[in-house]
Amino acid sequence: MKRIVLQLFFVCLTLSVFGQELSYGFRVGLNFGTLRGPSEQGAQGDLENFNFNSGFHVGGGLIYKFTDQFGIKGEILFSQRGVEYGYDGEGVQIFREADGDPVLGVGNRLSFIDVTNSYIELPFTAYFRFANQKLEISAGANINFLVGSSGFGEYTFTGAIPNNPEVEATFELDHSYFRDKLAQDVTIDSNTELVEIANGLNTIQIPRTIGAYYLDYDEKDGKYYNIMDLGLHAGAAFYLNGGLYVGVTFNFGLLDVTNDFYDISRTEVEDFEYVSREDKDTNFTIQTSVGFSF
Repeated sequence: MKRIVLQLFFVCLTLSVFGQELSYGFRVGLNFGTLRGPSEQGAQGDLENFNFNSGFHVGGGLIYKFTDQFGIKGEILFSQRGVEYGYDGEGVQIFREADGDPVLGVGNRLSFIDVTNSYIELPFTAYFRFANQKLEISAGANINFLVGSSGFGEYTFTGAIPNNPEVEATFELDHSYFRDKLAQDVTIDSNTELVEIANGLNTIQIPRTIGAYYLDYDEKDGKYYNIMDLGLHAGAAFYLNGGLYVGVTFNFGLLDVTNDFYDISRTEVEDFEYVSREDKDTNFTIQTSVGFSF
């Protein structure tokens, strides 16, 4: 990433030396983001839903004007993208006893989680401003690097395990996808609030608040969300005066942002292992901005 930033700086520096048409810009605003990908299917249709989550962006960059109407921009933004993810319907859940033996639950899953992924974005944009100098349209490409990832929500499993036909367990989801540990690496002490599930003569104990990898994974392979994303964007801006503007930009992700290792089915298991789905889930974000160029 540092190399890309330096390249952008030197390109803009060169343009300023030869053209003397270099200017600067700053913008801040709200993001409305979601993921676009296939939903897992059940007997009644879609089990998953992907809704918009809100965040913000802030940053600035350099503008090179070829003419009064046409130019290019290079920016650096801190930008929050994400999704409001929900699952409602038939599903399975693998629980584990204290000795590590798996216990298969079959029933219904109801969950929701607000995911916020924070990126350093590097958008490169070509723009055209109409003759009235009020309306501007733009398009370009961006490369984005994930620097933070978290999620908060709730999950309830209702169903049966072999020695208990009436299981209902609710968990608070507090996910830090960069730092969370596997179940075997989490310390449970006397201050930990537990969910207890009777299983014949045994009791399965699980913390009420769980991290991203606690329930469904017994090993890790990288982060839940991929570090790099590429995208295309297009937008428009309206200038209120010579420098102040309001604008909207549509960002379309090109790469799968979810790590295939963690992309599992919630309805199928084989030999007490979740079946892999490996869906392609891409970012889609609408940015509304207030900015100033000078």
